[in-house]
Amino acid sequence: MKSRIFIIPTILFLIFATDLFAAELPQRRRCFVQDVYSGSPMKNVERGTIKSLRIVAVESDAAAAESPVSLGGTAEPKRVIGDVPVADDGSVLFEVPMQSPLLFQLLDDKGRTIQSMRKPTALNAETTSCFGCHPDSGCVSPKPLEVGDRKLRKTVPLIDPRFPFRYSEYVQPIWDKHCTSCHNGEIMPDGPETPLLSFLPTPREHRKTKAIFTESYLNLVDRDDVPLVDWIAPTTTPPIRKPYSFGSIQSDLMVHLEPDHYEVELDVLEKKIIACWIDLGIPFGKTSSTKTK
Repeated sequence: MKSRIFIIPTILFLIFATDLFAAELPQRRRCFVQDVYSGSPMKNVERGTIKSLRIVAVESDAAAAESPVSLGGTAEPKRVIGDVPVADDGSVLFEVPMQSPLLFQLLDDKGRTIQSMRKPTALNAETTSCFGCHPDSGCVSPKPLEVGDRKLRKTVPLIDPRFPFRYSEYVQPIWDKHCTSCHNGEIMPDGPETPLLSFLPTPREHRKTKAIFTESYLNLVDRDDVPLVDWIAPTTTPPIRKPYSFGSIQSDLMVHLEPDHYEVELDVLEKKIIACWIDLGIPFGKTSSTKTK
């Protein structure tokens, strides 16, 4: 009798705990793209060059008004859910969380964006399917397309998918590890007479907006000459850009890092994180509000 008294409450607790855990899990919807190479925005993209599809959640943040999300880039925080491998026939079957509007980006083998959605979309149906990359909502099929024997692809996270991308958390540590020993704003003893570009995390006030960023961030995106990075600003037109015409794939910064920079070599993951930062619209996040003298 005692054993029964012990077992029943235990079973009830496990049932309650399971239901509670399931309730906390984000709802997921299945998404199927028949052919990522289909559609006018993918004109002249050779088959086999798209290796993965990136899922990006776009969030609204009331605190963003107090601190700019970026300088001339994205106006909203973005979470990188992860990358999904694209099949040889251009199809991809995957699941997405139903917490935020989503953006999809098509990547090459180096994790650089070849083409990207400009506006986020919300997926409300149990299964959403589309024919490919099209310039308007006509790409979405009114009824689910036949998936056939295609496998459901698992999402491979690049960074922590729970939080928005922050420059200070993901990009700055790469500069600290590889670059700031030379790129500290000082003149090299045996180098040119002009100071090297500073990649230091020192907080700096932006000359126009008066918002606080860092030396490394401003030196990359707000130079008087041509910036080292290339991104799509929210106000940029037209809404559909040609493939290969923007982002990390056009940024001189990525050229400097391939295959190395004065024998300083970043690993594959570090290069993908930098490319991701550019292709998300150079998000910055928040830093100390203390101004330097």
